[in-house]
Amino acid sequence: MAKNRPSQTAVPSEVKDYMVSGETFALKWDVATKAYKTQPKPKDLSPYYDHPDYISHNTQAQGWRAKVYRMVRGFNVALKLKWLQSAVPPGRTLLDYGCGTGDFADVARSESWNVFGLEVNGAARAVAEKRNLTVWKDRQESAKTKYDAITLWHVLEH
Repeated sequence: MAKNRPSQTAVPSEVKDYMVSGETFALKWDVATKAYKTQPKPKDLSPYYDHPDYISHNTQAQGWRAKVYRMVRGFNVALKLKWLQSAVPPGRTLLDYGCGTGDFADVARSESWNVFGLEVNGAARAVAEKRNLTVWKDRQESAKTKYDAITLWHVLEH
């Protein structure tokens, strides 16, 4: 086993996107970053979020799963805000990278943060924008502003 590399049996060599595309991707070890990377890397991630069962972007979802998800999300958003404010005081500028429908960004704004979001999925971005949040669709737009804090909730695993 290579130094700093997990066991070969710990990670499958291929994974399938069962929810949206049905595509199969290889997982390749990247020595430089010491992490597995999806190959081929999708050029556009937005379509992978366009599914009615992807509850975090589906504000119309009903049923017990959606209700439980929203209840847990409310708890998580409050906890994340507490973590953020323990590191950086409110009233500063925040970029919520991968902001989805803007749940965290909206709560942060209510606590005096000057909030911006970045979201690649157009439908989720539209929901966030209906909350009067400034949400960019790509990194080039977001790079024009300086931030005191940047959050990435559920982003790196994608």
